[in-house]
Amino acid sequence: DGQRVQVIRPVQQATPGSVSTQQVGGTDTLLEMHTHGSMAAYWSATDNNDEQGACLYAVLGKLDGRPEMRLRVGIYGYWYRLPLTAVFTVDKQKAGKMQPVGDGPGKMDGCCPLYPRPD
Repeated sequence: DGQRVQVIRPVQQATPGSVSTQQVGGTDTLLEMHTHGSMAAYWSATDNNDEQGACLYAVLGKLDGRPEMRLRVGIYGYWYRLPLTAVFTVDKQKAGKMQPVGDGPGKMDGCCPLYPRPD
C-alpha cells in the first residue's frame, strides 16, 4: 500500500572479520545498515564495492563504548555523506550535547555519536 516500512535481517554467515549475506534489497530498499562492531564507523573498500545500489547506507561502530553512526546516500557507486538529521529525528535537548566525530577538527561529515532513544 506504499505506507509501510519493513525491516529485514537477511540470513548471514559471519566470521570475526567479515559477514556474507544473501542479497535482499532491490529498487524498493530505502536504507541498508551494517556494523563494524568495536571498530570506528567508516566505509571500508569492501563496503564501497558492496554498496552499488540507489539508497541510503549507514554504518555503525564503536559498539563496545560510545557508539557512532555514519550515513550516506549512494547512487550506483557514487556517494554523498549526509548528516544523521537528514533522515533521523534528533532530540533537541540532546542535540546541543553531541560532540562531532569526523575526519578532522570541527568536521561533522555525517557522523555523530548515538544516544539512547528517549522513553
